[in-house]
Amino acid sequence: MKQTNVILVVNPNAGNERSRRKIADLLNALQEEGISVQMIQALDAESACRQITELVGKGTDWLITAGGDGTVHWTVNCIMALSDDIRSQLKYAHYPLGTGNDWGRTYKIPHNAANWTNGFLRGKMSMQDLGWVEWQTLQGTLERRYFANVAGMGFDGLVAKVVATESKGNKHVLVYLQAALKWLFIYKKPYLKIQTEDLQWEGKALTVNIGVCVYSGGAMKIVPHALPDDGLLAMTIVGNYSPYEVVVHIAKLFNGKIGRLKKVVLTQNKSIRVE
Repeated sequence: MKQTNVILVVNPNAGNERSRRKIADLLNALQEEGISVQMIQALDAESACRQITELVGKGTDWLITAGGDGTVHWTVNCIMALSDDIRSQLKYAHYPLGTGNDWGRTYKIPHNAANWTNGFLRGKMSMQDLGWVEWQTLQGTLERRYFANVAGMGFDGLVAKVVATESKGNKHVLVYLQAALKWLFIYKKPYLKIQTEDLQWEGKALTVNIGVCVYSGGAMKIVPHALPDDGLLAMTIVGNYSPYEVVVHIAKLFNGKIGRLKKVVLTQNKSIRVE
């Protein structure tokens, strides 16, 4: 596989000082293989996306990002905003450096720069599905966001927001779990109505997760039935559990057995409506 023009987008805020050293290792490993690299410092998603759009419009073989799951998320949305002809020619790779690194976990992406570069040069490419979420704002306009991993609503959405704003570069996989336990006993569960092609569900829900891939929250298997290339969205509805019940069953979030619980529903569908 020959790469002549690579864009490397790095998130200097992902992880910590060790991550910044690993970015340098990755850049050196790519350049040692004779790969020409244009690097973008992704200080924020909006400015990085503007730079990506400008550079890929001039022609590039690969777009590589180095960061966390948040970096994957905004990069996917940036790619989907490109014109069809440019997007169809662009190939994407990711070097995991964030807190959870859940998307990379699905593909067993290595964290060592030399091993990653070896896989990049000699590994095989994969096609993956994307999901999209569309909602109406308070002003009445429709918004859409794409996702490559797992979209969480309810409690999971709250915890993901807390982790994103308060992790401060902490890369430990327990960051999500610590934030969840902190908010679990004060969170008020919403009453939801959920509709798919073959399901009508309503009631109080702790969390609803819709996944293209399996892992989220730092190695949790909240949607253990997800497959990244089957054309379906895997959904897990966690019903009206008390905080104490959640603590008792917390191991099932990691071992993929969450579907065995009575107040949990697992489905696979083309489309899902949540109210």
